[in-house]
Amino acid sequence: MGQHRHIPSKETLVKRLSDVMRDRQELIPNLRHLLVEWRDGIMASREMMKEANGILDGHGIEHLRSRNGKAEAYYVNMGDTYSTTLILDTGKDRVWVTGWGDWVEAEERAGNKFD
Repeated sequence: MGQHRHIPSKETLVKRLSDVMRDRQELIPNLRHLLVEWRDGIMASREMMKEANGILDGHGIEHLRSRNGKAEAYYVNMGDTYSTTLILDTGKDRVWVTGWGDWVEAEERAGNKFD
């Protein structure tokens, strides 16, 4: 199972989270380590997202699911729809670093509508 999971590179994390983690950039390697443990099946998804929320100083974990059930994700709530965050796309077994609003828009372009 672990070999099918995809995570962002360290470079992508640094590039996309530099604003969000302005005062805590030294924690980005901790976040990467967390993602590697999830990718390799060492850490459960729920635990990984909970710890990521702490590292990102987020406002908890939120859930998204399309009406047809084909797109589903959990994300760290950063307080704004388009703030860069960590998104666990359960359907694709992949972690994205983007705003959850951007993720929803991409999924809607693919035919998955959300309420």
